[in-house]
Amino acid sequence: MISTTEQTDRYGGITTVQGEATGFFHLEKVNGRHWFIDPLGNGFFPLGISHLFSGDSEPTVKQLYDYDQAAWMRDWFDKYRSLGFNCAPAGATSPCRDKAGFVDLEYAEDLFTENDFPFAAGVWQFPHPAELRFHYERQDVFSNYYEDLIEERAAYACGRHRDNPCLLGYYYGFGGFINAQWWVNRIFASHPHSAGRSALSDVLIEKYQGDSDAFNAVYGTNCRSLEELKSKVHIAYDDTFNSMNEAVFAEAEPRKKEDFKRLIEAIALRTYRVAEAAVRRHDRNHVILGMYTKATSFDHDLWSKVTRHADVSSPQHVNPKLDFFRLYEVTGKPIWVSDQTFGHGCNHRSSKPGPTEEEMAELYRLIVRRVLGDPRVCGISICRTLYDLVTGPMVNKHHAFEGIYDEEGMPRDRLIATIKQENQQIYERALMPLPDVALRDMQEQFVELHQQTRRRARQN
Repeated sequence: MISTTEQTDRYGGITTVQGEATGFFHLEKVNGRHWFIDPLGNGFFPLGISHLFSGDSEPTVKQLYDYDQAAWMRDWFDKYRSLGFNCAPAGATSPCRDKAGFVDLEYAEDLFTENDFPFAAGVWQFPHPAELRFHYERQDVFSNYYEDLIEERAAYACGRHRDNPCLLGYYYGFGGFINAQWWVNRIFASHPHSAGRSALSDVLIEKYQGDSDAFNAVYGTNCRSLEELKSKVHIAYDDTFNSMNEAVFAEAEPRKKEDFKRLIEAIALRTYRVAEAAVRRHDRNHVILGMYTKATSFDHDLWSKVTRHADVSSPQHVNPKLDFFRLYEVTGKPIWVSDQTFGHGCNHRSSKPGPTEEEMAELYRLIVRRVLGDPRVCGISICRTLYDLVTGPMVNKHHAFEGIYDEEGMPRDRLIATIKQENQQIYERALMPLPDVALRDMQEQFVELHQQTRRRARQN
């Protein structure tokens, strides 16, 4: 569905943007814009949805395809390409969307490869909170077990794809730092001298230079030595520490806030370093996309540090809480806009309102044009499913649909028409970057419309 004004190659790259032909997707800056360069040396701008295949679609697969995985995947893949999406920017699925392992991941990846369809592959680091069950928490990322786990996962993913020219790169999962305060609290409540508890305690010991009196004054503890944090003294952070860029974080106790930022930095840097080392032991050619992280989970300073171990920054969502102009300035890396929502409608089983189909179409138009117009941005993954989900937290908790088609297979015609129209113009827009003032104006329009639909939902 790419416009015929641009000649495309077998991978969807355009021949009017030339880079080095390495045989693999990689990143280059050409004429002031950051591009993926495809294996043949041509410019490529990735645009696709994050959740093409999902275990939460199982009832629909049963109804429409009688559990025939091949028929299901091939039909949805054909529909997906007909919409003009040119890649699977988060692969076929992810653990947070396929908790029971319903999706045949290898079959889907083989389907992409046989069609020269670019895709990303997961080296899963730790769960999205939606994956957690029965009070389990995220792993102790400072443990030897964690290193071995990531090594095993990297060896598997890289072993399948290190020579695959269709691979865009490796990513680590979605939203792993949501509610990070629970994660930190769990580490400090773990068994004495666990790897994580000792590592985070050392962060605070260094911060307070071993001064237990100063620490006690902040936390109301009675440590005789800060070494006691490693064994018997517990501390906890309340929900005002949920997200660094949220307004509620500003209300947190200032001294604790600085401590918490250092603790999250220690966790984030550990995960990025371990994963980078594991991937690079097995594959030195492909791009590292990193964790698809909520824009409110990392501030600019933390992004500047973790991207030393990745090829892009990968924040979820263009929004006013994380300024992309500043983000690019501090990282020096292109921005991969990961899991960008354009509004979820209300589930038909609920009277809870969400954006109308017309509003979703307008939100899609605004966000795609804003991203394509920004030369700092090298690709976008849209938080969407092809069909409405029947189960899962988005339905059960939020009564929301995410599909471009409904669960019965019926198209949302207005939304589909807009998606096709905008996707046809990927390269025309990517080749004509907009001035920053226009990007800011478009972003403000998007944010205002998105917030307007959210306010309406909250009022009902």
